[in-house]
Amino acid sequence: MKPITPMAWIGLIGVIGAGAGGSVQTPAARTRPLAVSDASARTYHVAQEALPQIPASAQFQTLRGAAAKVRAGDRVIIHSGTYREAVTITANGTREKPIRFEAAPNAVVVVTGADRILDWTAESAPAGDNVYSTPWPHRFIEWSPTGTHPADDYHKLIGRAEQVFINGYPLQQVLSRDHVGRGTFFVDTAGQRLYVQASNNARLGSDPAWNPRVEASVRQTLWDVRGDYVMTRGITFRYGATQAQQALVRLGGLGDVLEDCTIEQSNTDGADFRGPDQVARRCRFLDNGQDGFTGGFAHRLLITGCLVRNNNTKNFDRGWGAGGCKIVLSRGVTIERSQFVRNRGHGIWFDIGTEACTVRNNLIADNEDAGIFYE
Repeated sequence: MKPITPMAWIGLIGVIGAGAGGSVQTPAARTRPLAVSDASARTYHVAQEALPQIPASAQFQTLRGAAAKVRAGDRVIIHSGTYREAVTITANGTREKPIRFEAAPNAVVVVTGADRILDWTAESAPAGDNVYSTPWPHRFIEWSPTGTHPADDYHKLIGRAEQVFINGYPLQQVLSRDHVGRGTFFVDTAGQRLYVQASNNARLGSDPAWNPRVEASVRQTLWDVRGDYVMTRGITFRYGATQAQQALVRLGGLGDVLEDCTIEQSNTDGADFRGPDQVARRCRFLDNGQDGFTGGFAHRLLITGCLVRNNNTKNFDRGWGAGGCKIVLSRGVTIERSQFVRNRGHGIWFDIGTEACTVRNNLIADNEDAGIFYE
């Protein structure tokens, strides 16, 4: 269990942990799914306002609506907007006819686990302080009597799932109403209320024209791909009340692809790869609370051209799993032409049951623990 490097690796080429199970398919043999023309394939559009030039039968206002209709070979074009929903994709594509969800050209598409909150009540507070509360019916990690995971003293605060942001800046959670101060929030689970004070002591109200944008995470996994050969391209996934070792984006099918996506500010893990022959290409895993991404049973996973930066922002126990990425029980993983920088833990962690993994031509620098840790 010796770290391979203390801090930085540039241009590492090699096969790590080669087992006795035979040859491993090379990345060159694993190209993106082939998009073959098929008269039966359909193109759908998702937009928050009606598209006059598109037949009504071919457009949806929600991603869930499109996900329920797709089949092999279909393409879903997503137009600019902030989509406040969680989506499960169960349909299967094939290698020759993948299902594609992709942002429209020049579109800015954000899928978020947070809702905006406008219903605020002023609370008693020291003179000059502006403390507000709002109804909070949400309960995460319900199986835990403490509402945390893990349920130990170290993670008493770190292990909670709630998130609050004001104008995109995260607030720090506290564990009692008495501790609410500037830039903090408290969740009263028993009383079902959320208490907030802005870092600049701003007044909160019901007028969206002047009210600071207060958002709180109310959804957990946002993009749950359970089908085979599903490609997701050009989407930003942001904010989610995930518990430890639960990801904002989960790929579970054979040959799924994540391309040109950003996964950021999950409460815990950014993405989780849980199927064979998956690909993450030119993606960014940024500022997530535990790991940038994780993988399990992700045989022949290819990570290429990605940026993995500043993960484990919540300071989860690093001996358990936290940092740039952690991969377990996977053979033939290739990580290439990517950057793993400034993660609060190991940059790359190959844990139990990983064999014949290749790390090459990467920048791995300024991580707080080992650049590469092979266990």
